[in-house]
Amino acid sequence: MTRTPHFGPESQVMTLAEMKGLGQAFDLAREFGRLLAGKSPEVQGVVLAELLSKWLAGHIDLDSKESTRRTREDLLRVHVDTVRKLVPESAKEIGLPW
Repeated sequence: MTRTPHFGPESQVMTLAEMKGLGQAFDLAREFGRLLAGKSPEVQGVVLAELLSKWLAGHIDLDSKESTRRTREDLLRVHVDTVRKLVPESAKEIGLPW
């Protein structure tokens, strides 16, 4: 079974089906999508980058700058991997062929 990384504790992963079980997160994403609807791709990208940077900044180990750096890099990698896996399904949801 293909596993999709999850943003929880290290090494914890979830399938896409399990992620769908996080209904609140997907409901919030739909609400947020409505706020971004009609905005230019540049504005949407800046908003998403700003939110992602704040999310990453909140992951800090006050005892270790190196641990903080590694954690943030790992989270960013997992996040980008997850986005890539969600794109095909998201494209279908908005009526695109791929």
